[in-house]
Amino acid sequence: PQPEDVLEWATYGGARALGISEDVGTLEVGKKADLFMVNVRKAHLVPTLRIVSAFVHNGMPSDITDVMVDGSWVLRDSKLLTIDEDDIIAKAEEIGHRAWNRLIAENPNVPFPINLPPGPL
Repeated sequence: PQPEDVLEWATYGGARALGISEDVGTLEVGKKADLFMVNVRKAHLVPTLRIVSAFVHNGMPSDITDVMVDGSWVLRDSKLLTIDEDDIIAKAEEIGHRAWNRLIAENPNVPFPINLPPGPL
């Protein structure tokens, strides 16, 4: 199979498998469209002679810069628009520290990674 086949399987094929190909899966007038934009100016995606091939074989999630779902932007310039990403990261960091502190407190005789700082995290 060619990379273009893989793209079709992921779009139209997925819509067809879910029984929703009348509404999504291809770019046509009257259908809903989810779009994503890729930054192709990255070393692992050049040359861009066959961009679909480059993205299918070498693309990474971090190459996607913008995403539109059902006509609304949810990611622009690699920044999520639907949630406060900084707040989520801060909360995840806090939860991670609490979990480690609890694990260490409840298991004082278990050796933990040597690179953890001494005392509570």
